[in-house]
Amino acid sequence: MQDLRIVGVDAESRTPRLLLSDDSGNEYALNIDQALRTAVARAASDAAAAAQKPSARLSPRDIQARLRAGATLEQVVEASGLSRQHVLRYAGPVADERAYFAGRARQTVVARASSAEAHRMAFGDAPATLEAMVKVRLRAAGVALSTMSWDAWRREDGLWAVVCNFDPGSSETHAAGIGQKPPAEWVFDPAGRTVRPENKWAESLSSLPAAPGRSAARGRRLAPVDEPFDVDDDAAASPAPRSPSVARRTPVEGADGAGHEDLLEILRARRGQRLGTDESGDDKLATLLTRDEQGQSARPAKPSPAAEETLPGLGEGLEQNDEPDAQESDSAESERGTDAWGFSYEESGDPPAESESDQPAEEEPKKRRSSSRRPAMPRWDDILFGSKD
Repeated sequence: MQDLRIVGVDAESRTPRLLLSDDSGNEYALNIDQALRTAVARAASDAAAAAQKPSARLSPRDIQARLRAGATLEQVVEASGLSRQHVLRYAGPVADERAYFAGRARQTVVARASSAEAHRMAFGDAPATLEAMVKVRLRAAGVALSTMSWDAWRREDGLWAVVCNFDPGSSETHAAGIGQKPPAEWVFDPAGRTVRPENKWAESLSSLPAAPGRSAARGRRLAPVDEPFDVDDDAAASPAPRSPSVARRTPVEGADGAGHEDLLEILRARRGQRLGTDESGDDKLATLLTRDEQGQSARPAKPSPAAEETLPGLGEGLEQNDEPDAQESDSAESERGTDAWGFSYEESGDPPAESESDQPAEEEPKKRRSSSRRPAMPRWDDILFGSKD
């Protein structure tokens, strides 16, 4: 298609004409009729509508909303088709608002004041803010702080995105370890005054390492021991635990004395109770009586001759101590009738325990203390029905 230019108008003819010419100098004539006038008017209206359409689409409120959401001045100018001077008229307040929230985020505390040497060397006695922490770690990574810049914009959820841009060119090793380019980005909550890292750069520049063993430190501290505790050896070496009432008593020398103390303790506890009211207590008492009889039958008869020579009169003492016990037991068994467990009902004249459970227990008599070293063995009838003295 060849382009033409207007060189004049021929108004002397009956129909006005436009005189046109090309680059070669050839001249042409175009009649100015109604069709030409309509085409020119339509083209002019379309151009005017296209020029005013961006202005109607982006109001000052829309311009500020785009700038507050993070758009740059050049992006708004290019998207709206407006002049740069027109956009700058509304960009000033938004720029101040973004700088204000960026400053608040930079002053957010990310580490409390500590007496640790590393904290005092980096931050002194003050808590570590986000900006101070980022500067310390960028300086340690070899990044020039003069290349650092901060910015912020509002997100759709109402929080603010805060970014720190810098040039990691002098710290290629650290940048390669992160695996992405700057900036570092955080999410700032103005209401709670907290920042949350959003990418790896932000985590590297502001996150604190987790304190190991915090849950264990809150627990009870244990004292160190000299030797490890062996459950098997301790169970084999230590005797079986006794009942609390027996453990509080003064230990008696010898296994025989301990057995008598256990028996007396049970008898005193059961004083005034009739046989059959506590079956478990009856079984325990019968077990102790049977063990006492077996212990007496297992005593050694006489010491060896060598022992008699070393301790003269030892055998006679043992014989004298054994004979009264045997005579007393024989006479007691002959005078009183006993049942299979060794319990006597001679003085009471009552039938066995099955018929005694319906009768009320008698009043508990006062305890009589013996002046001898070892308390005398009370009779079962005295324990069960009370002493007559």
